Order: sequence, then structure tokens, then C-alpha cells
Amino acid sequence: MGTYPAGVGPPYYLERSALTRANPTNVPTSPSTAKLPGDQGVGSPVVGDGIDLGQSKAVAVTIQANPNQTLSGGGALWCWILDQSLPTPAWTRVPELDLSLAWPATNGVSATVQQTRMFPALRIPVRGGNRLIYAPQSVTVSGGTDVLLKIIGFDGQYPS
Repeated sequence: MGTYPAGVGPPYYLERSALTRANPTNVPTSPSTAKLPGDQGVGSPVVGDGIDLGQSKAVAVTIQANPNQTLSGGGALWCWILDQSLPTPAWTRVPELDLSLAWPATNGVSATVQQTRMFPALRIPVRGGNRLIYAPQSVTVSGGTDVLLKIIGFDGQYPS
């Protein structure tokens, strides 16, 4: 069970992102200075500053190709955490939390490509920073130049 106030859900972040996203560089000094672009519509990627982790202990990540397109299984989502405990706050790579977009195979049978893929909840080292972003790197799709990325935070290790 969550500890969110009544009527308030878990934090989430939406970003319409290019298939290879620029590495994050903006260091927001407070939530009010963070860019939260949302879904600007197909063909309109906007770089944002990721999810404010707050008290989140885990995140679930979803990536979606444009309507009538599929994720072809190439590329990855690179994890970045804003580390504000450094003398000069900076976005820091966390390759141990990167997500491969290769479709898994079980007993030699590959998963069928789909428009949307959700990854299991990942425990996040909150002490490392207060913002997190997954940046697409060489993502392959059947058509289009961008994808929709959604990150949702949970106050437990696993969403329930």
C-alpha cells in the first residue's frame, strides 16, 4: 500500500523523446525549475528533466512507439540520476539500471514486437539524487522519429 495523500497518485513523468535523446544537462535547483514536457504529440520531441523521485523507492518505465508502429527491439534506455550531493550537482550515469529494448526469448521463442513495452519495477538508490531520467539511445521502431516515455514512481519496492 502506498503512503500518498488521499486523492493523490504516485509521481509520474511523460516525455516525447527522439530515438536517440541528448544526455541531460540542465540541473534544476528546485521542482519549480524542472522541465516537465509531457506528450507534445507525435513528431514533437521535447527534452525534459526527468521524474522528481521525492520519496519514491522504485520506478516502472514504459516506452511506446507512435500509433500503428512497433518497437523493433534495438537500442536501450540509459539511466541518469541527478546527484545533488556532489560539490557541483550533476547528472550521473547509472549503467547498472540501463534497460535493453531487445525483445526477450524464452526457450528459443522470441516475444512478438509490440507498440508498447513496460519494464518491471526497479529499486532506485534515492540517496544518489532526487531526479531520474531514462534517455533513449538508438531505439529502433517500425516507423517514426520519436517515442513516448513514461516513468512512474512508487513508495515501495514494488508497485501494488
